[in-house]
Amino acid sequence: LWLRADLGVTIAGAGVDTWADQSGSGDANRNARQTTDALRPQQTTSANYAGRSIITTATGTTYLATGTWGTSYAQPTTIYCCGYLSGTGRIYDGSTAGNRQALLAQTAHQSYYAGSTVVEGTIASTTRAVTCAIYNGASSALYVSNSQTAEANGNPGAHNLDVLGILNTADGAAGTGGTEVAEIIAYTGSHDAATRLRVMQ
Repeated sequence: LWLRADLGVTIAGAGVDTWADQSGSGDANRNARQTTDALRPQQTTSANYAGRSIITTATGTTYLATGTWGTSYAQPTTIYCCGYLSGTGRIYDGSTAGNRQALLAQTAHQSYYAGSTVVEGTIASTTRAVTCAIYNGASSALYVSNSQTAEANGNPGAHNLDVLGILNTADGAAGTGGTEVAEIIAYTGSHDAATRLRVMQ
């Protein structure tokens, strides 16, 4: 999965109707959509991202969600994200009860979750950063902004991922206005330090 806020974005009505997967997977269900006009987030540019496009939500009730992928991502998975969490925001979260890998704010820190436990990091959720979350049971970890020292370690659960909610989960768990995202890249497998550095740079 590869979502870039400057590519594949279709605007309709009040905001973003479709955010198309750029990975070349050929799976249309990896495109993130919102067909209800009042629930569409916004595309804008931000000086905080060197003038690049971002997708952002003004309230906690606007979000995008993919369909169910043809092939699920079983752990281990590695998900990179460039964005910002506001309050109790969620940048992404699996949107079915049994398939959830999430990057969210927990007591104002960037944290990750995969069905069992929210593992809280040490970086403030309001820090704009590139994060790398490795979902791999007891070997899970969260890395931030090119650091090769994990900001969080712990077992978040064993969930796979086959549906993704962005900015607010499609199962109704509300986020907070102001959360934003510039890019999400998801891979199967657990990336080593050299690979993480290449992608995060």
